[in-house]
Amino acid sequence: PHLSLPDGRHTDGYFRPEIALADTSDSVTCEHAASDLVELLRGADFILSIVDRIAGPTRAIRFLGSVRRRISWLRGFDCPAAYASPITKSTDGGSDQFFTGAVEAEDRVTCCDTYVATGKLMTDLIVGCQVLGARVQDMIPVLVNLSGKRMLLEREIVALIECPIEIWPPDECRLCNLGSKTLPLGSEDDWKSLIGKNITSAQAA
Repeated sequence: PHLSLPDGRHTDGYFRPEIALADTSDSVTCEHAASDLVELLRGADFILSIVDRIAGPTRAIRFLGSVRRRISWLRGFDCPAAYASPITKSTDGGSDQFFTGAVEAEDRVTCCDTYVATGKLMTDLIVGCQVLGARVQDMIPVLVNLSGKRMLLEREIVALIECPIEIWPPDECRLCNLGSKTLPLGSEDDWKSLIGKNITSAQAA
């Protein structure tokens, strides 16, 4: 099987950040990934001190919490975060709460996420911050870039991992032509089906 995206297109790729960044006894995977991504930003001459806050989707709460802690530690003062949809529970062990609307006019915002695929969610995030009057910085840090793009809305995608996936219109999908069935992204059975015997056999073939 393979996935159909919300816009109707089909893809051969899939990424589950909650599995890639699975909890360990000391959350080492997530913290190390965030640290490496921030170091990559610094290597690209990104100035951490000019960031008023980072912004991202609620799906990335845990990862962005690690990113903001790393930035805060390196520059010596707090880097707040805001999320694209409201949350009702605290994050980071109850020490922080971030809600929609936390982005303010004239804030210098860095938009960040666990991954970029089609770029739609990140585009919506950037535009949403701009509507609130924020100044979105010229680099987009992400853990994994699946899109194959280097730029989005004239901003550079800085990814720890580059892993472009193929995306096709439904009538041009080569996997459908091979008899593979589609699963809607986000369905309860998508991950179980994609890691099951069918996909293993297809890869082996």
